[in-house]
Amino acid sequence: MHGDVLPAGIVGNPIERRGESWRSETTTMAAGQPDDGTASVACGPRTRALFRPEGEFWTIAFGSEVCRLRDSAGLRYLAVLLGRPGVKVLAADVVVLAGRADRALTDRERARVRITHAIRTTMRRLARHHAALSEHLRATVSTGTYCAYQPDPRRPVEWELGT
Repeated sequence: MHGDVLPAGIVGNPIERRGESWRSETTTMAAGQPDDGTASVACGPRTRALFRPEGEFWTIAFGSEVCRLRDSAGLRYLAVLLGRPGVKVLAADVVVLAGRADRALTDRERARVRITHAIRTTMRRLARHHAALSEHLRATVSTGTYCAYQPDPRRPVEWELGT
């Protein structure tokens, strides 16, 4: 076990405590009806996903895999992007939206570098513990002056995000 990882069952699996099942559960959209106006093409099964802080750890579920990672700025930044699918967010604004109104990051270039580094570091951590989510995020998250989560409308994900 790595220092930043807590297996979901150690402190009592919060997903099981709430009576939810994350074992490959998908829901299918009504034929021909896009989800909340965000999908413009017919979609396949919806993947349920969880990205929730719980104390000093985050519970992360995607499809049938569940893991818990120690809190980090990168996880908080990813949560901001996941909560705004399809929206380009200025890197400096990601810091503020993640609850880190750091005066030193008012410079856009410094914010871009910091956000990019934090998200990439977090994505490397996720790759070691959650292969499916890591693959999904590599394909859908972009960083730079503007950051975004651009999910594939053909493979919709229903995120439950904690606050």
